[in-house]
Parts: sequence; structure tokens; C-alpha cells
Amino acid sequence: MKTLETQRKPDRYLPALAPPVRRDDQAGAGRRAGGPGVEASRSACAGLTGPARSMCYAAL
Repeated sequence: MKTLETQRKPDRYLPALAPPVRRDDQAGAGRRAGGPGVEASRSACAGLTGPARSMCYAAL
């Protein structure tokens, strides 16, 4: 019978994780900061938290 230690795969078989994406800073995405481009629209409710955010989206 195999034990848990013999059934586990070594860590070297795990895939490499991609570095985190910084969506706030466009300079790291290959664009000049403040350069031309399309900016993502942001909802008026995005800055709210908790029940206020839920009520804001319900009112739209």
C-alpha cells in the first residue's frame, strides 16, 4: 500500500506561475504613461462598498 508521501508528486512538476498583473499602471504594459489609448470605463458604483454598492447597482 502506498503512503501519502510516496503518492505526492515532487514540486518540480508544478507549473510556473505567471507574475501578477498590475492593471493600474499602464507603463508596465508597454504603453507610455498618459499616452494615447482606450481607458476602461469605471462604474459610478465601483468606489462604494458594502450595502451602499449593492443599492447603487440595483438603482441603475
